[in-house]
This record gives sequence, C-alpha cells and structure tokens, in this order.
Amino acid sequence: MNSTLAQTAVFLGRPKPVLPDWLPAAADSLGVSALVFQRQCMPDSREPLCRRLLERDRELRAITLLRTRELARVVAALAQDTIPCLPIKGAATGQILYSQPHLRECRDTDLLVAPSAFEAALIKLGQLGYRQLPASQGKELGHAVDLVHTDPAGYIHHLDLHWRISSNPVLRETLDFDSLAQSARLGLPCRHHQFLLACMALLDSRSDSPRLTTFYDLDRLLRTLDDADCRHIVDFCRQTRLFCLVNNAVAVTRELFPGPIPPLLQALPEDFQEPARAWLSDNPWLRLWAELRYRPDRSARLAFLREHLFPPTDYLAARFHTRSRWRLALHSVGRLLDGGRKRLRPQRRAPWI
Repeated sequence: MNSTLAQTAVFLGRPKPVLPDWLPAAADSLGVSALVFQRQCMPDSREPLCRRLLERDRELRAITLLRTRELARVVAALAQDTIPCLPIKGAATGQILYSQPHLRECRDTDLLVAPSAFEAALIKLGQLGYRQLPASQGKELGHAVDLVHTDPAGYIHHLDLHWRISSNPVLRETLDFDSLAQSARLGLPCRHHQFLLACMALLDSRSDSPRLTTFYDLDRLLRTLDDADCRHIVDFCRQTRLFCLVNNAVAVTRELFPGPIPPLLQALPEDFQEPARAWLSDNPWLRLWAELRYRPDRSARLAFLREHLFPPTDYLAARFHTRSRWRLALHSVGRLLDGGRKRLRPQRRAPWI
C-alpha cells in the first residue's frame, strides 16, 4: 500500500468481486474502514472480511458519539468564558460532508482559537480535565498543542488546540481565526474555507503520504462548491499568490477520484514564482531553504533551526522513555543522523506531484 493510486483503487472498490485479505488492516491504517464497509459490503454479509469491517464500523459509530458529546462539552465550556472557537479539519468535515459523521474517521479533534485567547483556552481545558502532552515543536515550528483527557467511559480523547492554521511561513498568515469565524455557518467553517484548509493540509503535511481521507474530503467539496464559493477561492488565490496550492490539490483529487471540476477552478493561472511552490518539490533541501527564506527575520530563522534540530527535553524524554542525560544525548545524535540520512537520500514526498 505504498501508492496513493493503489490505495484509492481499493477504496473505490477495485479489485472486485474478491476482497483481498489485507483490506481490513489497510482500510484501518488509512482511516477509511467505515467508508470501505459502506462501499464494499452488504450489512448482512457473512463473509469474514466484511464481518471484520462491520465490527470496525460499529466501533467507529460508538467512538464518534463519544467524541461528538465531548466536543459539545468543550465548546460549551469555552463559550461560558467567552472564548470563541471553531472545529476544523475532520471534526468539521465529518459533520457537513458526510451522511453519517463516523464515515469521516479522525484520530483527534482539531479546535482553532484566536491567538489572543489561546492561553485562556488552555487554562479552561485544564479545568475540564485535559492534560497537555510534551510538545515536539516550539512557537516557530508549531501551530497547536496536543491535549488528552480520559472520559468516564474510559475513552481517551485527543484534542489539538490550534492558535493558527499552519506553521508554514507562507500559509500561516493567510487565514486567521477572525476571517474563518466571520463566514462560519452553524459554528463550523464555511465550504470554501474548508476547501482551502484541506488544500493547505496537503501542502503542510510532514508525512510522505497525506491521508487518503483528505483527498476524499476535497472530492466531496468539489462536488458541492457553488459559484460564490469558487469566486471566494479565486480571490483568495489572487491575494495570496497560492494558485499552485489549489491547482495541485484539484489535479490530484480528480486523478484519484474522477469527477467534475467547477469551471471557475479550471481556469486558474499558473504562477511559477509563487512562494508556496517550493514546498511541492521532492528536494528536502529546497523545502528547508524555503522554510528559512520566508521566515520574517533572522531571529525567526534561528528559532526555526533551533526547534528543528533540538526539540524540547520533555518531548525527547517522553518519546524515548528516559530521563538520563547521556541517553537523551545519544538519542538526539541518532535523530540528527537519521534526519540527515533522509535528506541525503530523499524519496518522493508527495505522490500527487
């Protein structure tokens, strides 16, 4: 399952009619178990693989109910302290784009607050029983903190509290909380903002293979965007010089999931001087150069390098399960060598380029 095209073929129901033995495990790792069950199996099927997918589907339904209830508790508590917030990413798309929220599997819940309200939100979440995990990144590299909470049912909730949408120097100032909240509908980002956030998730992905669910979100959004939404997207691209962001996302989405493209998004120009284009490169050194070039000043560049090369000690101790200074030093050296080896022998970062 190294190829995104192969992953999509399985997701769309190919090959058929025989279900491969590895399908349930692959679907679970990709976060599409419920969608594969809906597409490939009949509810009353007695086939062993379908029964495994059915069990996972039922589990996801229960988990989604717990997460929805917990999110409602968090949002209500923040509202009591006049701390506005917006669910983003899967927590939002699952409620709007899918017939049943559990079909959009999420590993955590992403919540965005204004930077000025971030500390107050963090304090309030602590009062609600949330515990902050050691951060792997600082203020320059990071854009969210990870929190966990165990509910009375014993389920562990993972919450990402964002103070900005991205740490990417080109993306992080393009959409702020106020602009998202101003056009929000029913407490969730509007369609064109959800589309742009999904495009940014692809560009900002730190993994070699962004999750298939993001492409499927984009497919569903492309089928629901109206002319007004598309005009907002075009205006955003003109103001931010991020045409490549949308062009690449639309192209790969339609390669993986064939379907119509709104006419206004078909005519987007190509600007080969766009700052964001560097992040579409396979060359990790070019991406690193772009990260440094587009930081606002020298202190920001130095902070980026420091956070990139030397993560906080608490994070390293939690990751490697040791407090020994010597062991942490050895792990840090090994981490640096591993990162250098990956940069010297880079692999394709993005299967859609």
